Amino acid sequence: MIILIELLSISILVLILWALYHDERIVRKKIRNRATLEKYWDGRERRRHVRFTVDVEISYKEILKSQQQASGARSVDLSDTGMRLLVDRKMPPGTILSLNMTPGRTQKPIEIEGLVVWCTEAKDKEDLNDKRLFHIGLKIVSVRETSGSTFDDYLQTLESDLRTGSLPSTAS
Repeated sequence: MIILIELLSISILVLILWALYHDERIVRKKIRNRATLEKYWDGRERRRHVRFTVDVEISYKEILKSQQQASGARSVDLSDTGMRLLVDRKMPPGTILSLNMTPGRTQKPIEIEGLVVWCTEAKDKEDLNDKRLFHIGLKIVSVRETSGSTFDDYLQTLESDLRTGSLPSTAS
């Protein structure tokens, strides 16, 4: 009888210890996640390049498809190393696009080549014909020599507008 009571007591103690261990793991996991977040993100922006929120009409075509007509897109944001576009079709990462944009402040078109890095459906946007729209992230691969100074001037204008407070931006 004494052995049975001892085994029952040991079983109860093991259950109590297991419950304490389980609760401690949950608490440590929560603390570790918060500590990881605090370690990697301290509230400051970590992007290297300023991203400007701009809305510019852009025509584009895929470089590898020679028979394709130019399609239209709208820019969402722009930095000196990339841009986000709103387009009417899904594009796989790795697609190379030739872009032609004429910002409102410049009269010269800016010709850019960009590499599609990511593509996601823009669930909050629809065009006039109820077609699905997509956001694509482009890495700027090259700016044509004839457009280089125009592109730099446009970015400097956006940066000066940001300093005066007339242009919203995020960092990139």
